[in-house]
Amino acid sequence: MKKTAVILACILILISFALAIHFNQGTIETKRKLDSERYVRLTAEENFEKATAQIHRLENDLIRLTSKINSTEKILEQTKDINAQLQEQIDRATAAQESMQQKIQGLEESSPNQSNSKGGPASDAGST
Repeated sequence: MKKTAVILACILILISFALAIHFNQGTIETKRKLDSERYVRLTAEENFEKATAQIHRLENDLIRLTSKINSTEKILEQTKDINAQLQEQIDRATAAQESMQQKIQGLEESSPNQSNSKGGPASDAGST
């Protein structure tokens, strides 16, 4: 009976060691999975924070660029107004020039008739 008790005790000890090793391996595997999940979660959080920071930078850039676009559009409108005013001045000057040329032509046409009958400047210049 003593022998069977010793054998039974050895078997129980071996079973205990086998169970301890098995559960230890399960625990190690579970810990490894937990560590892997933590790493994935931390990496995801870091990427999320980086993405959030980049979104904020892009939003700030968008605000800055929108402001630049608005000021550029305002300058463009002012330039268009100035160009329109200059075009109006050019049109008025062209009209005035054409009017003056017509007056000059009218005067030139009437001038030779008067200079022949009155002895205008051309006849005075020739007599000296």
